[in-house]
Amino acid sequence: MKPRLILLTLIIAITLGSCSESNKYSHSQVEKKIYKQVDFDTFILQHEESYVESLDKINDSTYKVVHNFTNPLTGVEMRTTRIYEFDSIGC
Repeated sequence: MKPRLILLTLIIAITLGSCSESNKYSHSQVEKKIYKQVDFDTFILQHEESYVESLDKINDSTYKVVHNFTNPLTGVEMRTTRIYEFDSIGC
């Protein structure tokens, strides 16, 4: 009976620990994810140059990002505004 009680206590502790608010991403970690996504888009879409013009925090989980890039077909600099929404674990 005692090993079952210890095992049950351990399972409850792990479950409650994984649901804590300590998993919430900080602003700097979210910024890194956004910059990585912009760099990835630049690589995949083969833009010659891309940079983040502004990164604004709308609320705890929503960010507005304005970034510019040079279109490789026309050579014209273009601006894109995106809204990124993150959940409590930063996805």
